[in-house]
Amino acid sequence: MMLKRDRNISFEQIIVAIEQDNLLDILEHPNKEKYPNQLLLLVEIDRYVYVVTCVLENDVCFFKNSFSK
Repeated sequence: MMLKRDRNISFEQIIVAIEQDNLLDILEHPNKEKYPNQLLLLVEIDRYVYVVTCVLENDVCFFKNSFSK
């Protein structure tokens, strides 16, 4: 709810965008010491690119946060 309220985007919208082939890139987090196993997903939604931080554990992706760039 906070993500939707604060950034006008929801994890549900991110999932739909990824399913619709709007995943632009997957990057390793630049600070591996502080954020081990964390990846950055670049997802296009409504002509904006969102950076979605996520953690991979046992082939499961857990979304952590999202912000537009």
